[in-house]
Amino acid sequence: MSGVDEEINLDQLKVLKKIFEEADEDGSGELDIDEFCEKLGPHLGGNLTIQQIRQLFMKIDADAGGTVDWEEFTNYMFLERAQEAAGITSENWRLFPQDFRDKNDPGVSHRGPVDRIMYCESIDKYITCSRDGTFRLWNGSDLKHFRTMSMGSSWITDCIYMPMVRKLVFTTVDRAISFYEANRGSYDLSGRVYASGGMGVPQTLSLVTNDAGEQLVYGDSKGHIVMLL
Repeated sequence: MSGVDEEINLDQLKVLKKIFEEADEDGSGELDIDEFCEKLGPHLGGNLTIQQIRQLFMKIDADAGGTVDWEEFTNYMFLERAQEAAGITSENWRLFPQDFRDKNDPGVSHRGPVDRIMYCESIDKYITCSRDGTFRLWNGSDLKHFRTMSMGSSWITDCIYMPMVRKLVFTTVDRAISFYEANRGSYDLSGRVYASGGMGVPQTLSLVTNDAGEQLVYGDSKGHIVMLL
């Protein structure tokens, strides 16, 4: 096989399947990055460097699980063919170095699902929100963990940044809407209001900018749309 960018016919697919199975020494049905590069890589094109093969592995490993199975591999190849036919090339992908995910200690990860991620350009930080009751800030350049902020045990449903007042706003399942300072990098809690009466849990936030300045709008679990004045 001379290259992954060439048409793959049934015979070539059978050969690759045999090579894939032989590379899978532990019989798990999956290849880790070393097995992929050492055993399968040489059959994917003699013009590919080891770095290109490692990058190819990361693209195929769509769930970032650290392994690639046969289904992921073939799905990727056929998707590439469809994209090329539509004029879409893999150069549109932005890849990070292989050690990109290794810069953070596992202890800084959320302890529950991440339901929201937002990039805030003015502070060059990614903000992640989780069901573990924390939001976490990560450097925009390399995703290095910067800070963890606890909001108690309440599940965070959404967040938004208000650029005019430089505040981060979070909604939680206890019906709170919390405001945190982002002006001086302190990220201190500066205010909190609660959805009242029969209103539902705030689920999603949006921002309206008009003559009055910035106004928050949220949708709740009961189907209401509310503007904070």
